[in-house]
Amino acid sequence: MNSKVKDAITVFLIQLVLTLPFYTANVYGLKISDVRVTSVASNSAIIEWSTDNLSNGKVKYGKTTFLGFTQRHDNFVENHTVALFNGIDSDTSYFFAVESADLLGNTAMDNNSNSFYTFKTTDITPPPQVTGLKVVSTTSNSIFLSWNNLSIADLNHYAIYRNRIPIANSTTNSFNDTSLSQNTNYNYKVSAVDNSGNEGPQSDTLIAST
Repeated sequence: MNSKVKDAITVFLIQLVLTLPFYTANVYGLKISDVRVTSVASNSAIIEWSTDNLSNGKVKYGKTTFLGFTQRHDNFVENHTVALFNGIDSDTSYFFAVESADLLGNTAMDNNSNSFYTFKTTDITPPPQVTGLKVVSTTSNSIFLSWNNLSIADLNHYAIYRNRIPIANSTTNSFNDTSLSQNTNYNYKVSAVDNSGNEGPQSDTLIAST
């Protein structure tokens, strides 16, 4: 075998070795893993995922599975982070899918097997003001209070204040304040708290006496 043939074979083998990783990437494509929601606020969410090759990233999201919004990053990385702001409302559920494309044009998309990933933004809307606070009955050491019930779906409890200090919570629209001093005036206010911890405005002050 002459030297020219040997040189040609050597060059071919070197080219084959150099191109093999790219050929393998084309054959097996790009893979997405570990899709997760790492932070959710009332008007934003952060989505993260990983790829097995350097690639850019895109999140498609929306209030329905038709999605409609897109947020992307153009850096070629293996660990992806995309912050969603546009079209994000509080106390709302969202569907999303992620997509990446590597330098060779291989594209991968993960929509959780057509079920889509989801997140729900936090609620920042407080309950309305409590009204109708009144004295139902009194004794020498107790005052029984009631107020109008709030018909809201996410009501968690009512907070009772005596002399501007929170003293108790109630899951009903009444409260019996006991172990009080005889012949003494007390100031009361009541507020409503929802499941997200938002507290509504306090009621008008009620002055009651044992």
